[in-house]
Amino acid sequence: MSEFPPVVVINLERAPDRRKMMAEHLDAMGISHRFLAAVDGKQLTPEQQKQYSRTKTFVRLNRDLHPNEIGCAHSHINAWREAAAADREVLIMEDDIRLHDDFRRVVETREQWLPADWDVVNLAHDIAKPVDLKPCPVADLSYKSVCSFEGVVGRAACYLVHPESAKKLVECALPIAMPADDILGDASVNELNIYGIEPRIATWRDAEECPSNIWAGAKMDSFTEESRSSGVGLLMRVFTRIHRTFRK
Repeated sequence: MSEFPPVVVINLERAPDRRKMMAEHLDAMGISHRFLAAVDGKQLTPEQQKQYSRTKTFVRLNRDLHPNEIGCAHSHINAWREAAAADREVLIMEDDIRLHDDFRRVVETREQWLPADWDVVNLAHDIAKPVDLKPCPVADLSYKSVCSFEGVVGRAACYLVHPESAKKLVECALPIAMPADDILGDASVNELNIYGIEPRIATWRDAEECPSNIWAGAKMDSFTEESRSSGVGLLMRVFTRIHRTFRK
């Protein structure tokens, strides 16, 4: 079995309850870990705000990013910087994840199933359709398959990243113009080879147990409509139409 990789858990300092929950969960599984302070969207510094491109965001999404989405993206970028500086793969988690009982076994045997060209392995994947399933070669994990994906892989909740791939993620992430999930999961943007384990070995906790830190006190649909109908939003929409017309 391979040595367990370093584990980094992204957590807002104002969410000590989640920090405690994740520490207990990982300790119970015998997984060493450390916490990385998340960037709080409510306290973005001027420099962090400068690294957000409203124009590019409207071109891509036809809306603004919520400050909490910007903070989340910065948090993952900081984790990628740390992973890029490491000499081995790093396991990055958010603080609302639940690991399945076979999680540790799958990760410890990764050298037996990791594709040679892997960049990212999303262990809590969502939305994208798993394709090209290949049975896991580990005898007691034959009910698992290694897969690639059709479409943009949702969720940046729990994933293994190669140090060289982490460098590429940092490069393509700035200026920020999309949520962290899309930066990590859209191969057309990051040009990485993204794999997963099917069925997945980690899931996010439900909204009652862990309400969204992104949309706390807000709704995505309402925020989107507000950002699109604002003065700046209307100007951005006009610019986006002109931009797309000239690209045709």
